[in-house]
Amino acid sequence: MRTLFVIALLVLLCAFSSLISATTLTVNVSRNYKQAQIVLASNSQLVFTYPENSPTSFVLRSLNYSVAFSVANVPHDSEVFQRFQAYLRSAYSNITLENLSVSFSLHALGNSTELVVSKSVVFSGYATGIFNRTRQTIIGNFAWKSFVIKGPLEIDFEDERFDINSANFMLMAPLLHKGITQFLPLEDLQGTSTINLSSLNTPISEWKRTYDPSTNTTTFSKSVQSVTALNLSLSVNGNVYALRLTYDPSAEISVPGYAIAQGNEIVITKPQSMIDLDLSASIAIALVLIGIGALLYLRRMR
Repeated sequence: MRTLFVIALLVLLCAFSSLISATTLTVNVSRNYKQAQIVLASNSQLVFTYPENSPTSFVLRSLNYSVAFSVANVPHDSEVFQRFQAYLRSAYSNITLENLSVSFSLHALGNSTELVVSKSVVFSGYATGIFNRTRQTIIGNFAWKSFVIKGPLEIDFEDERFDINSANFMLMAPLLHKGITQFLPLEDLQGTSTINLSSLNTPISEWKRTYDPSTNTTTFSKSVQSVTALNLSLSVNGNVYALRLTYDPSAEISVPGYAIAQGNEIVITKPQSMIDLDLSASIAIALVLIGIGALLYLRRMR
């Protein structure tokens, strides 16, 4: 009873902290600026340590639980697709998600001193409507880059429903697998998001900018040093229990052409198409000059 209460207390306390371990957002824009590939990899890890030979150790040391699946082309009318697009549009209404695939894995492994629960969720899809064209420039709005998915996010796979976002399922699945059900306030964890890009909310104009002339590609990137989201220690009858959570989000946005950032907008001052036209024009001019030179040479020869 006391052991289960300690676990319940630690689970409840973790609800007030992000469970992000390593989250990466990657955006690659097509050469015509009409479409962008968005890949969001969210990895969460919870490490619960406890005294060796304690009752908690006896319960959790043999825990070994895994589940993994992938869903290609998530239906547009599904909860996952609709909510993912809604969070993108909450920051920029013109963006439209064309398709979405999701992969999910959860693994929990306990030993004599700690229980490690690791979760990975990868979203991959294509979106349109990010860029607007003017006569001289192309402007893309990336204010949607720092969205947070709140509450449960459920997806169906083989007649089962999996919550791929909130912390309660991350802990519920392995603990229920072990038969631990009493005193666990799992409903209190449903509001804890593990898909969280809020650390990327600084303007892109403050991100690192790199231009590669060999590929004519501009890349904007940002990374956050590892942050300890929670470092909890609790003593119960002389036994020390600890919970540690860390996260280190990063993002990379690549666009063709020479680009600069203004706030959360990316401005392509010389798009790929313009450079292609410039190159074609240069070749045409060179051919004309060669032709004129040849005619003048032949005239002199006469």
